[in-house]
Amino acid sequence: DGFIIVPSPGIKDTIENLIKDNIPVILLDRFFEGLDCNSVVIDNEQASFDATQHLIQNKFKNIGFVTTASDQSQMHGRLVGYERATEENGLKPNTLQIPFNEIIKGKGKQYIKEFIDQHADLDAMFFATNYLAQSGLEVLKENNPRLIKDLGIIAFDDNDMFKIYDPAITSVSQPLLEISTKLMEVMLPLLKKKDVTETSHKVILKTELIIRESSLQK
Repeated sequence: DGFIIVPSPGIKDTIENLIKDNIPVILLDRFFEGLDCNSVVIDNEQASFDATQHLIQNKFKNIGFVTTASDQSQMHGRLVGYERATEENGLKPNTLQIPFNEIIKGKGKQYIKEFIDQHADLDAMFFATNYLAQSGLEVLKENNPRLIKDLGIIAFDDNDMFKIYDPAITSVSQPLLEISTKLMEVMLPLLKKKDVTETSHKVILKTELIIRESSLQK
């Protein structure tokens, strides 16, 4: 009766056709610029800005940002938030954008290792996804375990395992229950409408920065 879609690149035309066929569609997690469609997303830019700002307030000055080379809206927002925080504080951005197909091939760790080797002056690292954080922590453990405690570390998207690391890993947590509730609050009325283009809901939710040991001043 309706679709909740986490859109990948190349699917924009398909979504447009669903809307033209008067089928309810809600985009989850990300959206397409210029496409008038219902969506439920988080404020990625503000979440990333706040996380970077937290590191800066804890005296970290040379923060590396590890992300994917992606045009997807959520990843773009995270990059922009990091860059805005560093710029507003007069700091230099240090960004690693790993091609997603290289991550799929299992080469993400290699890129992160080279990035760390080339930026020996980094005092903190902010990973744009939890799987990138996992790869980064593996690289540190395998090559220089001392850095896990010396660097400030934040991961975007919490993971239960982050609580039991030593140190425990600070993370940006998405409001999963609120996201799923909002999806259904938007979808159920849509299913009753004769014209799904009558109104368009764009819901933006806030995240929570869960502060643990890894991001506190050393």
